[in-house]
Amino acid sequence: MSTALDALARRSLVQIRLDREHYRGVGFVIAPGLVVTNAHVAEEGIQVWYGGEPHECTVRRYPAERANGSEWPWPDLAELAVPTLEADPVLLGPPFTGAGDIEGLGEVRVPTFDLAYVATGPERLEPITKRLVVSITGDGLIGLGGGTLDLGMSGSPVIDMRSGRVRGVVKSAAWAQAQVQYGAKVPTGGWMIPLTGSHTPASWFESNAAANPPGNRWRLVAADAERVQQELFRRTEPPAEITPANLLDPDTGVTPFEPMAELDELLDWCRTEGRTVVRLVSATSGTGKNRVAHELCDRLRGEGWAAGILRPSFRDAGWLRTLAQALERELQVCVVVDDAEHRGPDVAAILREVSDALDAAPAGLRLTARVVLLSRNDPDRFEEEFLSIDIDDDEFARWIRSVQKSPILLPQMLPDAPAVLSRAWRAFASRLGMATEAEPLWPRDISARTTLDLYAIAVDEVLSALPGYEQDHRGSMDPLETIRRHQLRYWSRRLRDADYQLRAPPPKPVTRPKAGSGPVHISLITAEAWLLVPTLVASTDEAPFRQVMTRAALALGAPGLDEIDTLLKLYPVAADRRPAALTPDRLAEIVFRHVCRDLDEFTLCALLAAVLVGEGADVHLGLRLICRSRADPDTAGDAAHDRIDAALTTLLAEYPRELLPALTRVCGEVPHMAPLVKLLTVAAEESELDVLPLVEEHLPDDGRGLSPLAVVVLRRLADATAGNDDHSLFRRVSWWRRLSLHQYHLDRDEALNTNQDAINECRVLQARGERHAATFARLHGDRALFLLRQVQAQRARQEGNGPIGDALINGEIAVRAYEKLGRENETALADVLHNQDILYSVRKRSRQALQYGRRALRLYGENGPRRSRAAAHSQVAEDLDGLGRVDEALVDSNQSVAILTDLFREAPSAYATDLVRALGQRAYIQLHKGTGDRREGKPGATALLVDARKDLVRADQILRRWSPVHEPGLEIFLRRVGVVLEKHLDRMR
Repeated sequence: MSTALDALARRSLVQIRLDREHYRGVGFVIAPGLVVTNAHVAEEGIQVWYGGEPHECTVRRYPAERANGSEWPWPDLAELAVPTLEADPVLLGPPFTGAGDIEGLGEVRVPTFDLAYVATGPERLEPITKRLVVSITGDGLIGLGGGTLDLGMSGSPVIDMRSGRVRGVVKSAAWAQAQVQYGAKVPTGGWMIPLTGSHTPASWFESNAAANPPGNRWRLVAADAERVQQELFRRTEPPAEITPANLLDPDTGVTPFEPMAELDELLDWCRTEGRTVVRLVSATSGTGKNRVAHELCDRLRGEGWAAGILRPSFRDAGWLRTLAQALERELQVCVVVDDAEHRGPDVAAILREVSDALDAAPAGLRLTARVVLLSRNDPDRFEEEFLSIDIDDDEFARWIRSVQKSPILLPQMLPDAPAVLSRAWRAFASRLGMATEAEPLWPRDISARTTLDLYAIAVDEVLSALPGYEQDHRGSMDPLETIRRHQLRYWSRRLRDADYQLRAPPPKPVTRPKAGSGPVHISLITAEAWLLVPTLVASTDEAPFRQVMTRAALALGAPGLDEIDTLLKLYPVAADRRPAALTPDRLAEIVFRHVCRDLDEFTLCALLAAVLVGEGADVHLGLRLICRSRADPDTAGDAAHDRIDAALTTLLAEYPRELLPALTRVCGEVPHMAPLVKLLTVAAEESELDVLPLVEEHLPDDGRGLSPLAVVVLRRLADATAGNDDHSLFRRVSWWRRLSLHQYHLDRDEALNTNQDAINECRVLQARGERHAATFARLHGDRALFLLRQVQAQRARQEGNGPIGDALINGEIAVRAYEKLGRENETALADVLHNQDILYSVRKRSRQALQYGRRALRLYGENGPRRSRAAAHSQVAEDLDGLGRVDEALVDSNQSVAILTDLFREAPSAYATDLVRALGQRAYIQLHKGTGDRREGKPGATALLVDARKDLVRADQILRRWSPVHEPGLEIFLRRVGVVLEKHLDRMR
């Protein structure tokens, strides 16, 4: 960075002269036509010389006049307006605000002119750079030592090497004041006038910022952008060799990129100044998330950003320090996190660093950070699970919501499939050296569901025209299945070229015979299993990978252990020359399911044990592929699912300590995991007790489909925790509380009993000292919630209002306790207040209910959980309608519908029922208001009734198409509102 900064700074230096013969000092450009120097240098009649040419200037000094003494008074600065000057400006740092900014300034560099050549005239420029250190401070000046600053160097810029920015102006020392030792002058250094907010015009910083937009050369050099890019992100390089699979790999850049509105939206978001930091890109497998991410990063890097996809091995405090330094130096940074649903701790660490950087940034510093999360899961899982489970700090979760932009949902398949296929075919054919004049005629009804399918069809057409490949009859076959077959043929050819003989029936274990005595026999099933090993392991170190291969060789029975070196050399390699994993993910999942179907159960278990257990294994990576293969709803009924279940059952029994916690974590991150959760539940019941704390670390408080497992683990831990000391009591209380939440999630009646046990023991803890107030508040809030469900269930069965008094009492206890705990528990307090709103509404105490509901909404604010805010608005609308304040009720009902519409757009099946209820409520309120307005002769009554009908029609459509369960009660309500509505509309006709 030092050399590059010196070169940049020298292009900004000017000489200050009275004329060609009389040199005065140095100046530097801070904006077009604006030069800074010392006031004592800027005498009347001076000229600015740059590139051997003089320029007239207008001088303005600070202060305007010299005092009686010989020295120019503080701050001894001047600005020169030079309209004809064309030179690059330096980059100023933020103004000094106090002594704390000066302390630890450390090394500085002073670009200036070699005075030995100045006297010869302005034509010969010999720029030099002085390296100095801050030595002393006093009288507003900063002392510079460790070198010499001669008379004539005044006005030179001082660059702080921590930030790479100009922080001050030189005021050189006089030789007359230098000490003399042994007949020689001792270097005395000089002084620096710091650029502060008090004595430096604000216009200097404003003009300089405008002259140095984000991404310009000085900013990039000051931020050491090239080093940052290398340290934060892996370099994307073309593959070392082309295989059928990596033609579709988004990391290689071979797959063509199709223009997308979603990419333009991401780019606009990144380029627009604003405080939003987080953006979620959600899409199913095969829709092109990674390809969009690579294109986004390529475009941003071209504009001077540090941008890339987070490395899978991120667990490094040094990485976070580099990120913080880059932001501090105003480098624009975009971090893309792939598989974000699996990387909650990573995302939290990055966002925490960004939050701290934004808080610590001085005024005027422009920090630009963008974090793009790629996820297969619905966007609501990010908000409902990441923010409520991985982020246990309510204040931090609220900050994340405040800087989170609305999610982007990628379409499953690009429009105009034939045109996309043609462009993809030409790109692949060109990459493989084929002529592209005559391309296939694509049918209009192409059997593809995703963009990846389109690319797979194009790859198949190209490969089928090459020697050594065959064209499969696709029919209804998954297009990725054809690529799997091409990849297996490619791998088989490599094995045959290395003197392996492939055959269908599995051979007996063999080793390579002596030279010349024949080939090594290996089954095609075993060959495909070997092809999958780098994907299940993906180790970056050769030694651990060899260990896994050795275990895999023993598991598969062929080839022999002495064949490891041969196989390792045959693997397709990535750009870094390591064995390449199969990509994209869907292709790897297809290959894995084939291996599961074809290998016998014993061999499959041994293979999975080899890649999941032991040194070199990446258990989470391997389990992620296994779980995704098992969870794919499109492959329901696949025989591979049963084989996966059987193998995991065996492995969990043999290796519970290694696999039970890891599989729990992955199952909590991947949807549709109910079958595997059943296996985990059985394993947890049978495992040793000391394994359960390892599992408990990965259990959420509720939700995520892990509740059956959580009930077993938490009950066993609580039952095994004896003793009445504070530590044992608190552990039991914590486990009982979480257990009750999971029981409630599973609709089990024992949730109330477990909750009561926790409350009783928490009272004991509180009696021993004023502690655990937050736990006490949570327990009573939980109890109010559990009792509320009983109230609603009994009302639905027309059995009265149930234990409503008990629920209200527990809610009031929780409210008072949360109020004492302060701001960090605002969201939890808002949840309890919302429950109280519902309970008081059931009691027909609408005014009191409304007070609680309004207060809950104030606490949720604009950045509270969206589902909770929607529910609170809906309940407040009900309260207002009950009080006859229909106009206000309609406002809150509109808010609820708006929030749920956004959520429904992101995850239709998850929010269909909620949205239908909100639409039904709004239709009812519109009916109420429309009939009242009609009686009073107000205009717009008919429009309200027509809008109500539209809401009912939309609600019916959503309910029929998207509701995951039958909702007879909701259907009856909508029908009743519709009947009354139609009667009123008929009368108006």
